[in-house]
Amino acid sequence: MKKLLIIIGITSIALTASAQTHFPKNFNVDLGGGINDAGNFTPVVGGGYVFNNWFSLYGRYSFATGKVEGDQLTYWEHNAEIYPYFTVLSVQDKWFISPLVGIAYKHQNLGGIPTSSRNVNGHNFGAVIGVEGEWHFMRYLSAFAGVNYRGLFFKEEPRYEFFATAGIRTSLRVFKKAGKR
Repeated sequence: MKKLLIIIGITSIALTASAQTHFPKNFNVDLGGGINDAGNFTPVVGGGYVFNNWFSLYGRYSFATGKVEGDQLTYWEHNAEIYPYFTVLSVQDKWFISPLVGIAYKHQNLGGIPTSSRNVNGHNFGAVIGVEGEWHFMRYLSAFAGVNYRGLFFKEEPRYEFFATAGIRTSLRVFKKAGKR
């Protein structure tokens, strides 16, 4: 048992010591899930380009649907966001904290949800602000989780929507031969 714990410990140290998805001049791909302001699950896909160890540009797409009531879907929504990603805190090159501020786009239909007189269906634009934590646990993989708010401004009065996400980020460098940049 003691030998097994030593082997597991050495392996985990080796994996975390070689963790790296913050390769400069590299593309990353995200797959995950989130919870929207209505409390529903939403799949999330994203991608980004890493300029250097502290600055990246990312984009993210998510969609969600509500439940069916009386043969009518209560709502559907598509969301897209683009934001610069600034790494402000790095611990041992395996834990990262990054705020994000960018633009948001939403297309939605609230067909089955009773709404007030305001019309929020259709296309809407706004901003997104949030924070994300990332943990590199293998050379080309990391786990991330974050929270943000979308502020949507162009349909009726402004509204603010909470969104939480978590997933896996992989570096596309994993597909390159050793020594290639």
